[in-house]
Amino acid sequence: MRAWIFAACLAAGALGGFAQSDTTFRFQPIVPMSIAPKIIPSPQISIITPNIVAPKLNNYTPPEPLKLDYKFSQLSDSLKSTPELSVKPQVYRAASEFDFRGNPFNRNWSAGGEVVRIDQNLSLIGSGSYTAYPALGNIGTGSLGLQATPIDRLTLGVGANVVKYHMGRSAWNDFGLYVNGSYQLTDALSVNAFGQYYFDQRYHSVGGMGLMQNAVYGGTLGYKFSDSFSLAVGAQRYYDAYTHTWRTVPIVAPTFKIFGAPLTVDVGGLIYNIVEALIYNSRDSHSGYAMPSRGPSVNPASQFKSRRAQGGDIR
Repeated sequence: MRAWIFAACLAAGALGGFAQSDTTFRFQPIVPMSIAPKIIPSPQISIITPNIVAPKLNNYTPPEPLKLDYKFSQLSDSLKSTPELSVKPQVYRAASEFDFRGNPFNRNWSAGGEVVRIDQNLSLIGSGSYTAYPALGNIGTGSLGLQATPIDRLTLGVGANVVKYHMGRSAWNDFGLYVNGSYQLTDALSVNAFGQYYFDQRYHSVGGMGLMQNAVYGGTLGYKFSDSFSLAVGAQRYYDAYTHTWRTVPIVAPTFKIFGAPLTVDVGGLIYNIVEALIYNSRDSHSGYAMPSRGPSVNPASQFKSRRAQGGDIR
């Protein structure tokens, strides 16, 4: 009797625990196949999930619509019919053509060298420059050509030049062609020839004669004394745009290397002018004549024999 009571208490406790849980299990009794053959026993399980509620956003406020206020109400009902003008006198000053307050040479540049190597013995070379001359103007140049070495000691070059002149109130372009060659007789001795021609060889001013490009041809003999010094001597014949004649001057051009860069200065024209002046002065001293009661002897013809009257030298 006590065993039956203890079994009933255990069954009651188990049923109470299932009743207090959140998950409910339901069982369907199994019917023997002999009594209900068409019913397949299968347990049914259902799970009850808790209800989740999203929290409320207390600080959220919807955006207000945009408001445009043109403030038409603040406009005046009346307008002034006579406008007020404020005129301050100003003195007009024309801009100076040349400003010497800064460095007039800060825009100068010069560059040149090989642009493209086409072949082992053929290259495309180019150069360009811009130079300002205070109180005169500025000149820009550009050049493009071919340089070839058909044999070991022979070098040939041909190309075209363009020059942009801006002298005073005048500006114009000039175009030209050039050709040059050099043959190395020994490691130190070389023979050089050159020539160029420009299509617009005009005369601008006495001060600008040495800056204009003209037709010229000539040759030199060069000797290399060391890696830092060489000398070229020869002659050149150039077209003088002032007198419209061809003139011949010597070439004496030493080349120095300063900080690794070669610098060539042709003093042939200077030497020619000095020698010519000495010859003319010597002739004038022997051909002078005394004017009657007019002071010292003066030859009026000597006034027209100076280099300045003849157009000077291109250098």
